[in-house]
Amino acid sequence: MSGARMLAEIFEQPDVYLETVRRASSWRLPARISSIVAIGSGSSFNVALLARHYLEGIAGIPTRVSVASEAFRYETQHPERTLAIALSHSGRSRDVRAAVARAKRQGVRTLAITNIEISPLTRDAELAFVTGAGVELAVPSTKGFTALIVAVLLLASSLKNGAKNGGADRLVGKASRATRGWLEKGPRFDRAADTIAAAKAVIFLGGDILYPVALDGALKLLEITYVPAFAYPPRELFHGPIALVDSEVAVVALGTVSEDVLDAVRKRGAAPIMLDSSTIPRVPRIVRPLVYAPPLQLLAHAVGKRLGRSIDSPRSLTKVVGD
Repeated sequence: MSGARMLAEIFEQPDVYLETVRRASSWRLPARISSIVAIGSGSSFNVALLARHYLEGIAGIPTRVSVASEAFRYETQHPERTLAIALSHSGRSRDVRAAVARAKRQGVRTLAITNIEISPLTRDAELAFVTGAGVELAVPSTKGFTALIVAVLLLASSLKNGAKNGGADRLVGKASRATRGWLEKGPRFDRAADTIAAAKAVIFLGGDILYPVALDGALKLLEITYVPAFAYPPRELFHGPIALVDSEVAVVALGTVSEDVLDAVRKRGAAPIMLDSSTIPRVPRIVRPLVYAPPLQLLAHAVGKRLGRSIDSPRSLTKVVGD
């Protein structure tokens, strides 16, 4: 129940960011890419969603995203020089490996990004990037999730700018220092954790580059606490999910959320839990996921402690889904 492993891995993240930057200098970049399909499962799928922001917004390469188990299901004609980026913490995910095999049969080039040096996935793919996260012992992914984020950011920046990566390494350094400083201050989530522990459900709101982070925050909370959790871009609340909001539902708002959305939440009896620049360090937009993810991980950990859950090894979950 203690969650000591997860907690230790949360605090390792600033060093993991820097180690991933160091390793990136030896990565062999794919050449002449016209389009990309980013795939993953669980937390890795959330990184794939974020990869689209980076690959389209920075590198200007059209990018599609797919859950690994559904990727490359159909024998379609892919644009010439399409690259499949397969994201996996362990490099052993059965669903991700199967998607890579389907992509290769369809003539698509493959790049694996994983946290483990030697794995089946790094052997399956034509190219492989290995982050600085190393092995995670807790089942809920923390440092593995953010290490993959650093990797896709550096990849996008390098595809745009070449080996110098447009200064993305310096921005990751800023995020590392900001995250370390925030963690060392001993942040507490007593009131927020109490609210969430008593809630019948939790909604995370995050827009733009923080939407994938909100999704992962919801996934972490669900995995650890078994409390139903959902995530939406803020204005999507008005397109159905607001029917769920009442005084027994907790709402966590990341970054900038418009006042009309917050007012709608308050009118229905919920008090939004705000995680924004008043509580989270200010950093450039493209590295905000790296400073917002650890607080959400700590929040899930705190709620799990209150509910007496097995934080490092939640029920029904394993670290790797199939070999």
